[in-house]
Amino acid sequence: GARSAVFAPTRKLGLIVIDEEHEHTFKQESTPRYHARDVAIMRARLENIPIVMGSATPSLESWHNAQKGAFTLLKLPKRVEDRPMPPVKLVDLRHEPKTPGKFSAIGPTLELAMRQNLKAKGQVILLLNRRGFSTHVHCPACGHVAQCAHCDLALTFHRTRAALVCHHCGWETPPFHQCPSCSEGGIRYQGLGTEKLQSEIESKFPGYVCQRMDSDTMTRPGSHEKTLDAFRAGNIQILLGTQMIAKGLDFPNVTLVGVVNADTGLHLPDFRAAERTFQLLAQVAGRAGRGDRGGHVMVQTLTPEHPCIALAAKHAYVQFAGQELAHRKEHRYPPFERMARVIVRSEDSEAAGKFADDLAAAFQEAIKRVSAEGRLLGPAECPVFKLQNHFRFHFQIQSASSGALHDALRTVLAIAKPPNGVEFQVDVDPYNMM
Repeated sequence: GARSAVFAPTRKLGLIVIDEEHEHTFKQESTPRYHARDVAIMRARLENIPIVMGSATPSLESWHNAQKGAFTLLKLPKRVEDRPMPPVKLVDLRHEPKTPGKFSAIGPTLELAMRQNLKAKGQVILLLNRRGFSTHVHCPACGHVAQCAHCDLALTFHRTRAALVCHHCGWETPPFHQCPSCSEGGIRYQGLGTEKLQSEIESKFPGYVCQRMDSDTMTRPGSHEKTLDAFRAGNIQILLGTQMIAKGLDFPNVTLVGVVNADTGLHLPDFRAAERTFQLLAQVAGRAGRGDRGGHVMVQTLTPEHPCIALAAKHAYVQFAGQELAHRKEHRYPPFERMARVIVRSEDSEAAGKFADDLAAAFQEAIKRVSAEGRLLGPAECPVFKLQNHFRFHFQIQSASSGALHDALRTVLAIAKPPNGVEFQVDVDPYNMM
């Protein structure tokens, strides 16, 4: 079942299995903010039963627990029928020949590989972890960028819906042809989403059937199964989509997997950005070469030297985990220290900022009393400052001692009283830092 299945009232529970245990969607982002994997571990302990957690790219928390002996590590170093891992080629977009005229998402190297594989009756999977047609719309005259009326987020243009859409709150507005700020024409629709990619693929490969899988196209019940069955039967030659196509699919005739832009999630203000990028690349690479014909992977990137991309290309999880854990330890991030993120929000920016300062000061005092090693970072504006008409500030509390962190939380939360119109949320072991 989904993450809530961990609470199922099973009478004679004998085993819990968590598949793809690294998935961040096991963490619920609304109250109660539980992590299904951690709840499952505790439930298995209380019921004295085994728990099996499976992943080709374990979360660094689980890997660290296995390294220190808290978990038993069971290795599966070989693929089914001892098939080799597919070779991965990194395509440095900085040195790709530029196509004159229109922007092209598919570089010449990837396009040639697609033509060769399709000609040989192989199938192609393309990953682009961005929905929509254009990811931002701006005016070249004054620089105005179309933004959500309720959030500090650029609107994404969806051509099939003929709308500019906020991917957080769902607010929509019709596309404009004149700048609302300076009234100039010549509005530019830029950036790349799966919708624009599909349009480019259909124009470049007119003789082949291309299907898109993302949360815009897979809305009807059974649409996932229908698309995947058609792909398995060979009625679709090119399958493109967001991360929903990266995991768990087993199609023996897929001889090429292409990652259109490996950098989309890499440069975010989130200490897990490199880990998530590595996991996504490693998972999508695993979709190739699952049949007798073998297969290969091509990754387009502007930063081929970044460790998470270079090591994902070598299928070198152990080396990546070692490097990333050393980096986390140096900067005192999980799994070496526990963390709580506190978010203060209000429709009044000034009131939110003042209460965030007061609350952070109270936590600072509590941390000093309970632990010499604890630290507080912030408060600061959240990376996405305004969401759904609320201005947001956040700070994080860290401690090597779980008990000290919870003592500080209990001490302050017992007396914290926000003024009218101000709310705050506490997220222990946060997975969303935005």
